[in-house]
Amino acid sequence: MLDSPDRPNSTVPSGQSYEGVTFSTASLAANEDAPIAPYQPKPDRNGVWFEGTAHLALALRERRAPGDEQRAERLIASIEQAQDRLGAGQTVGGRPLPERSGVVSASSPLDTGFGFGHYPYRHTGATAWYLLAATRTNPLHAH
Repeated sequence: MLDSPDRPNSTVPSGQSYEGVTFSTASLAANEDAPIAPYQPKPDRNGVWFEGTAHLALALRERRAPGDEQRAERLIASIEQAQDRLGAGQTVGGRPLPERSGVVSASSPLDTGFGFGHYPYRHTGATAWYLLAATRTNPLHAH
């Protein structure tokens, strides 16, 4: 996927784009004219799901086929750009979160196709999987 500001319902700022994966094939068929759920925004079919993008980057690093490392590095760079540029202005308990204190769940509102969405808000799972991919740490590998 490539999410950019020229997409319907994209929330990516002008001059930016993000590469990665989507949540499911249902996300690709999301109705861009209807909100994801009541009181939620309309989805962008090209929204990038950063947790899944980190899953893929780590899997590519584990597989080690030709070209895998370069693709993993591109995906990680996209996640790092998102950490630098998306999710500003968020608060918890009325207190502002520090800049770069996490990775957002998605580049733009993303309909999973399973009754919930992912949004450009900082997310513990996306941040954790990014850290695992960036440090080449496979939590599923027995030591």
